[in-house]
Amino acid sequence: MLIIASLLPVYFGIRSYRDNVAGGSITFGRAFLIGLLISIISSACYVITWEFVYFKLRPDFGEKFSAYSIERVRKSGGSAQAIADGSDLASLPLRVPSASTSTCVMPQRSRRPQILSGPGRIRASA
Repeated sequence: MLIIASLLPVYFGIRSYRDNVAGGSITFGRAFLIGLLISIISSACYVITWEFVYFKLRPDFGEKFSAYSIERVRKSGGSAQAIADGSDLASLPLRVPSASTSTCVMPQRSRRPQILSGPGRIRASA
């Protein structure tokens, strides 16, 4: 549903261009370029928004997410080794050169996060 909602501005933007600027007809190439331009502009707005949120509003997100993940493993009865391997993650700062170069996906409530060996590797298991 989210993908469909994110494509609606592309559809309506191309249709608006066709009806208001191009006189009711448009070639595939022109429509493709307009859709690409709309996607680039919306992606840039998305990245700028999350850069602001990540660095200005939530600079401690990495530490809080690590602590939350470790606590979830603890509550779900994770092995002592898994907890020991991940317990030092909460003290490590999240080192990301730019939020636009990575995507952080929160695990769904129906899945349990698993801490894998190595710093910063958290995976949602089925």
